Amino acid sequence: MKKNKNRNELSIFEDFRLKPDDFRDTPPKKNKLLEIDDIYFYYNRKLKKNTYWISTESGLKQVNAYQQLLEDDDEDYQSKVPKESSLKKYKTDVKVHIEEKRKDMDIVTWWVEDKNGELIQVNTTKEDEAGIEFKIKSWLRNKAIGAVSLEISSMKKKAYEYSEDELMRMIEAEENKVIKKGGCGEAGPSGCDNACGSTLENDECGVCGGSGIADGDCDCDGNVDAGCGCGEAGPSGCDDACGSTLENDECGVCGGDGIADGDCDCSGNVEDCAGECGGGWESLVERRRTA
Repeated sequence: MKKNKNRNELSIFEDFRLKPDDFRDTPPKKNKLLEIDDIYFYYNRKLKKNTYWISTESGLKQVNAYQQLLEDDDEDYQSKVPKESSLKKYKTDVKVHIEEKRKDMDIVTWWVEDKNGELIQVNTTKEDEAGIEFKIKSWLRNKAIGAVSLEISSMKKKAYEYSEDELMRMIEAEENKVIKKGGCGEAGPSGCDNACGSTLENDECGVCGGSGIADGDCDCDGNVDAGCGCGEAGPSGCDDACGSTLENDECGVCGGDGIADGDCDCSGNVEDCAGECGGGWESLVERRRTA
């Protein structure tokens, strides 16, 4: 990093913050990118969002929009596999770059072009989803950057007046100070958020410091129990049964078939020779036959 008066303090220090392992400083060549063209989507009315699927030898497998397989503990996972006829082709501008080929899997990154034609990396690991080791190192680096920024400001100077090497040495020195003090200077990193002196715990839904299942809900997905089981369709239909779609037929019978073939009303009557439903008129032939 060269000295540049056009850069502000935040952007200069941002270059020193730690990034997850799948973050790339420089984009790959565009001709090395691969299209994602084998994903299908299905609108899940319960989740109120699209779910994504790929076809494999063993059947449909659920993935995310980046073609990564979903585990059954993922918030978007659905246990019921949709019919192939209900799937539609998913079109995306995201492209894949293979970083490393391994026997069991490929290590890849995902990219899109912005309006200026520059490649932007997407679907990187979020800091709060990274491993505990990264979280500790990232916390230490951010604390050191804060101390260096404050020190430079107290001397009425600007970060751009220092070279990259000078700033890095200052940051590393502050990191060593924090380590010697025992990390936070008080209670060390703890809790599910790995913050100094934290006592936060994951709630029953796996959310750090969360309040658990909301009042009125029956699970972590926001489903309710209408009397037929958590997340299941409640009593409905003319029989008031769980998930029922039955309706009264024209004779008022719940789930009935209506007027039977050959009958003219719900009582089982038929039309007489005069065309009257349930009438008493007989044809001349019938009269002579019974005479």
